[in-house]
Amino acid sequence: MVPCANPYSINVKKRFWTIDNTDINRMFPGYDKGETTQRIADGIFRNVKDYKMGIQLASFYMPGDFVSQVRIMKTGLENVEMAKQFGLPFVVLHHPRPFDTATLNYNWQIWETNAFSVYTSSTGAINKSEANKGMRAILNFMSKNGVIDYRGDEGYISRVVESTDFKAVRSHTAGFFEALVNAGDRVEKGQKLAVITDPMTGDVNEILCSDTEGVVAFIHNETLCYQKTAVIKIIPVFY
Repeated sequence: MVPCANPYSINVKKRFWTIDNTDINRMFPGYDKGETTQRIADGIFRNVKDYKMGIQLASFYMPGDFVSQVRIMKTGLENVEMAKQFGLPFVVLHHPRPFDTATLNYNWQIWETNAFSVYTSSTGAINKSEANKGMRAILNFMSKNGVIDYRGDEGYISRVVESTDFKAVRSHTAGFFEALVNAGDRVEKGQKLAVITDPMTGDVNEILCSDTEGVVAFIHNETLCYQKTAVIKIIPVFY
């Protein structure tokens, strides 16, 4: 299991490498004569590329809470049935964008490792309940594949969804963000999801509503939100 983060960034609360502001998880498979992050990625990948299975404890580039899920890149080499063995609510097939081709998950799959990224509710705060859910999912997966001797619960019957089918709810204004629903909640078409308030006047700038019935897959969790940002993502009910 590889938590793809920069341990030295904790002191300055930065996601990226502090010297050149680059992301290690956008540098795979790495280059041993390149910049610092490229050389780190190369060192990691040389040691993990030959494993049959790989689990990444992932964080997201946007601040927010997630419904528990396991993500796999849709490269043609993905193993959906194996991903279901985590017993998490959703298996998300992620359609790679150009910058995804430099991530650990993508390169693992290209080198024929069954690679999975596990997401629990949040990585920006301590949540023991969600952390335990992720831990049990990984132990269940390892047990089902004969890696360890562990007897746990079966978890969920995972629903397989495509990342391209998520419905994004975008903010049209900036301001204080008040969520009215949580990640994992079932919502109806037309239901109020969040309120954005003007920080100077206290007036309501915008009420965000769902344009479909489904499950909240992601919701912004910081006090302020920016204009024209995908602050909520919904998995439509047709899944």
